Amino acid sequence: RGTKRTPPKGDVGLQVTIHIEKLVKYYISQMGGEVSSRDLGRYLAANNACIPVSGNTKSTALQELKDNFGTLASFFDYKNDVFERSGSTDSSEFGFGIKLKASNPPSLTASKSPSSEKQGNLSGEIHLESLVKEYIAASGGHAMSRNLGRYLAANDSSQGNNQTALQQLKDEFGSLANFLNLKEAIFSLVKDNSHKASDVSVPPSTYNFGVTMKAPN
Repeated sequence: RGTKRTPPKGDVGLQVTIHIEKLVKYYISQMGGEVSSRDLGRYLAANNACIPVSGNTKSTALQELKDNFGTLASFFDYKNDVFERSGSTDSSEFGFGIKLKASNPPSLTASKSPSSEKQGNLSGEIHLESLVKEYIAASGGHAMSRNLGRYLAANDSSQGNNQTALQQLKDEFGSLANFLNLKEAIFSLVKDNSHKASDVSVPPSTYNFGVTMKAPN
């Protein structure tokens, strides 16, 4: 593994790596399973960095990647357990293709005892909460419910059984709105102005609503 670039140091480096990895996974899923490095660079340049820059200057996810890894290629060399580079997309001199590596089948040795099931539900809830927080942060502090749903659909559930995080959320909580209302200490729901008469506490699935994170006390 001597060819791998040294990962960024400390918690900040880990945060940045996770943030960029999630953005790349989402973009690949939306673009049919494989993207070109050039298009991905433009997408990262259009998204906010994980760590805010001091002052009023806004940093992008692309700049953050370059600051921590140098180049897109270096990032994918570092995350070669998750992503695979190919020459089949954008075969020009500076472009390369990127796709997700096929995941290994989940282990079947997990215990089915009631206590482990309850533990699984708890870890699932934490997993979903973490994904929602990451997407809101990636969206600059405010996300729309439809986009958030697509992001959850692009990520795996915590159970590793070929189920998406969105399906897990629906199975356990019924809807995104129900989940967010249960987490009202963390998330705020923002009414869509085109539905002024609606009660935002139980947003109908037929329209879009905004989601933000509440400031910590």
